[in-house]
Amino acid sequence: MATPTPKGSPILKLIILVLIVVLILAIYIPSKMWKEQALRTQLDRQRMEDIYRASQRYTQVNQHYTPSLEDIIEFIRTDTMIVGPAKFERERLNLIPGERDSLIVGFPDSFHVESISWETLREDSLILSLEPYPRYSAMPASRWICTSDSPVHVFARAQKETDTYVIVHTADSLRLTPMYGDSVRLATKDYLLSQDVDSIGICPTVRRPHELDVNVKITLNGLVNTTVLKSPSSDTVVVDTMLRRLVLNKFRGDALARTQEVVNQDTNLTNMKDSLMFAQIKDSLFYSFFDGKISELRPKDKLRLESDQNVHTSSDSIPAWEGNTHRIKNALFALPPDPLLNKLMMRDNVQELFPRMSFEETYEVVKIDTVGLTIKCPIKKEDQKHARGFIDAIFGVNMEVNHGEIKNGDLSWSEKR
Repeated sequence: MATPTPKGSPILKLIILVLIVVLILAIYIPSKMWKEQALRTQLDRQRMEDIYRASQRYTQVNQHYTPSLEDIIEFIRTDTMIVGPAKFERERLNLIPGERDSLIVGFPDSFHVESISWETLREDSLILSLEPYPRYSAMPASRWICTSDSPVHVFARAQKETDTYVIVHTADSLRLTPMYGDSVRLATKDYLLSQDVDSIGICPTVRRPHELDVNVKITLNGLVNTTVLKSPSSDTVVVDTMLRRLVLNKFRGDALARTQEVVNQDTNLTNMKDSLMFAQIKDSLFYSFFDGKISELRPKDKLRLESDQNVHTSSDSIPAWEGNTHRIKNALFALPPDPLLNKLMMRDNVQELFPRMSFEETYEVVKIDTVGLTIKCPIKKEDQKHARGFIDAIFGVNMEVNHGEIKNGDLSWSEKR
């Protein structure tokens, strides 16, 4: 009897097999690459946090910030510091201490301490111990002795790996006796860093050093003194559009304030504020006060305009501010477009006044304060373009974006900024 042969084209079966393999790879390879990217992102952010902690220690010892990553790493490689024991924290669950004491016990230092362990001495006493991560095992011991006249019970607050708190409970009053070890001197790199000191300076993705900038607060000051002259002169505010607008804005502000004062004092005007007549009366008052202000000016009358402003920037930009009077002037006195100012500028009394108003101006950097450090991931947009390889193109996996920055202690990837 003849054996039946399977039906179907061998070529078709081969195509189906290839498609199945491609489908499996299309799922497995991108997933694997995304996991690797997530791990590199997490690793790099930990390294930037290590650099930040190292820079804080550098500043504490040397009394200044530095933008040199090499200087920070070299310093932290040899520095030592006095380290005390980690501390417990507690919260009482019962309102009145005494009978049936219950405590939630934890620790604030989650960077060095991994968990709380306990050992029962007797039924009515136990020892709580803070367990540091293996990297920080040289830290002094931190223990609490808990005793009571009744049995003492301890258990984890929640059955979750991320919950490190424990609950201590007794039917009687609970007595706590702290037992902390003496402070010790440790290598700073073994206490402040989460990774090896020689690796923290390099981004694991592009293998380039992290970028550091010293952040500064630059205090700017601008002073303009104007004087009314008897007759027109060539050296007046006419030659400077910004100063004309600035002086005019001062007159406009005074007139608006005076107008609002009158409106607030007149209840009849207040009651008709939604009417068209109210707007007309208010405009009439404004122009009356504005024109009156200008008509009061006499030769030798002076007007002083001054402004201060703080600019937060990097130390590299200090030269761009120092001595650059035009930039400081724009930062302090530049006004946005304003149709009313343009309208006031065309009034006859304004056109007559400005050719008789001389001015002196001073713009300077009066103070520079160092406020912190910015630590940036070195990944650029160009890296993302050049790093796209054959596998990336096939499976549509892009290189990870910039991992973020730490600016004055604020982590760009943290929700608690």
